[in-house]
Amino acid sequence: MHIAICIATCRRPNLLGALLKSLATLSFKKQPVPRLDVVIVDNDPGAPVKHIVDAGRAACPWPIHYSSEPVRGIPSARNRAVRNALALGVDYVAFIDDDEFPDPYWLDELISVRERFDADVVQAPVVPAYGGDVPRWVIRGRFFERSRRLTGQTLELGATNNALIAIRWFTNHERPFDVTFGLSGADDTQFFMRIRRQGARMVWADDAVVWEHVAPERATMRWVLRRALRGGNGFVFAERSVGISGARTCLRFGKALSRILLGATLLPVGALCGREGIVRSLQTMCVGIGALAALAGIRVEEYKVVYGK
Repeated sequence: MHIAICIATCRRPNLLGALLKSLATLSFKKQPVPRLDVVIVDNDPGAPVKHIVDAGRAACPWPIHYSSEPVRGIPSARNRAVRNALALGVDYVAFIDDDEFPDPYWLDELISVRERFDADVVQAPVVPAYGGDVPRWVIRGRFFERSRRLTGQTLELGATNNALIAIRWFTNHERPFDVTFGLSGADDTQFFMRIRRQGARMVWADDAVVWEHVAPERATMRWVLRRALRGGNGFVFAERSVGISGARTCLRFGKALSRILLGATLLPVGALCGREGIVRSLQTMCVGIGALAALAGIRVEEYKVVYGK
């Protein structure tokens, strides 16, 4: 099995360096060691992380391929990474974000679950790694924790923050990630929605863990609420781009209004629980507001700002 580990990066040299060090520790106990290549695409045309990549090559046992994508936006960087992986003749692409680091048996688990369930896509958990300077209310509120599932559970949605994907789902698309989502995100949500409709089998692997660095500048009320706004906004744009019925649009409108109403109703109760309770109520409202904005054709471009170093 030949796998390309694909990483899109932008102005995060320290985090990218930590990720490359962690990739050097990958181990395999359930599966034979695959043929691995690491594909890095720098979304800053100035190539500021090239020296980090050069340093990482000395420690990493896997070949590292580095290129720059001058067109700003996560989908453009991901598309370049996929093109580079296709040129290598790989069987699968494993995506991981540049602010994450994997468990040593991360890829072993992804491959094992793929083999066990004959899946086209294997998605796995992203767990927050908090630094000492993250406020306690953020940790108590669990704002960076994502839901987890049983291994083998079938999925309707996916993301590229921790996923193994069969290369055949990229071969017929010059730009599999929609560049109209350039600075708004959710291009990966749209990609998985699309291939799911085309018959891709997507399953969960709960032991294939990666950790996400929670930077201090992200551990704020403003960031949490903006992420919620973008989440609701991007999901609706993704749904609309793959084609949904008028009835579905009405349903999405109703759900957006209900989230806003629910958040507003819970706000006084949330205030009794401290700051995390207030933010949780506002977060629910922001998801609904973001969805309404999308229905009105307004995009939330969260990725104009890069968080982390």
